Amino acid sequence: MTAHNSIDPIAMGQALREMGYNVPTFDDFRLNREKYIGSPEDILTCADKSVTNFRAGLMKQTYEYEGYAVDSLEKMQTLFKEEGIVNPEKELEMKPEMIPEIAGNFRIVVRFRRKSSLIRVES
Repeated sequence: MTAHNSIDPIAMGQALREMGYNVPTFDDFRLNREKYIGSPEDILTCADKSVTNFRAGLMKQTYEYEGYAVDSLEKMQTLFKEEGIVNPEKELEMKPEMIPEIAGNFRIVVRFRRKSSLIRVES
């Protein structure tokens, strides 16, 4: 079950494949991750590839980091340098969110945060 206002990624992938987008199935992705996003450490390349992979229905892609929002990956890289982030691949986590818009289109917000700010909750 998914939380309120969230998108089931498997259902979204199926819907996008039916609309003709080149989106891998979960098994395809799991077996050949590098084909779709590059190496696991290369999060900036991954963020950039979403623009290419979803170009047909993508209305806009933005990037966020600790209250800052920019419209290009180059601006985000400049912000990282200003914030003292030397190696984004090792220092940051990335969470992209696909937000549905009208007529089957969508926008993507890619949120970055420092790995050190992640808190593990024990159950």
